[in-house]
Amino acid sequence: MAESELPKAVQELLDKQAIYEVVLRGCRGGDRFDLDMIVSCFHPGAQMHNVGGFDGTREGLLAFLGPIRETFTGGPGTYHMLGNHYVDLRGDYALAESYVMVHRWAESTSPDVTTETAEQAFADNNYTAGTRYIDKFERREGEWRIVERWAVRDWTWAHRGRGNIAPGPKDGPPGRLSPDDMIYTVAQEWLDAKASA
Repeated sequence: MAESELPKAVQELLDKQAIYEVVLRGCRGGDRFDLDMIVSCFHPGAQMHNVGGFDGTREGLLAFLGPIRETFTGGPGTYHMLGNHYVDLRGDYALAESYVMVHRWAESTSPDVTTETAEQAFADNNYTAGTRYIDKFERREGEWRIVERWAVRDWTWAHRGRGNIAPGPKDGPPGRLSPDDMIYTVAQEWLDAKASA
């Protein structure tokens, strides 16, 4: 059935789900430091404002993060949890507001983690932030992507004296801030095999 033949309410639900999945894909890309996945959320020329501290275009983000990714051997982790998600849909344009809990962790540089200050914990990327993504979306050639994003930080909580707590052997496979995370292995071994069968 062609898009024009779908009832309007059904098409709106499909559009809102497609927009939601773009936001989810961006969160996953950030947590895995998967640049292809991150930039796939944005139309060419998209603008970003305070996205992970970055201001500029989609292409500028790729140029900024590309060299870091090439030499990246592991380090601080990120964990995005998506909460409330509201979409104001207007044909091929939409405005989305997504509540995101961003947790970051890294090794503490404090000589004594028991006396670490909130400022030091924040500088070490040990914090949780209540953030909202305010995204302008456009559907171009049938595909929803972001054309402009603001990352609005509503609050931050520094985790003093915590640092990076590595999982133990009984905790299961560790997550990776890279495309060698287990999700990619499972996808390749199982989903790709099923699709080609």
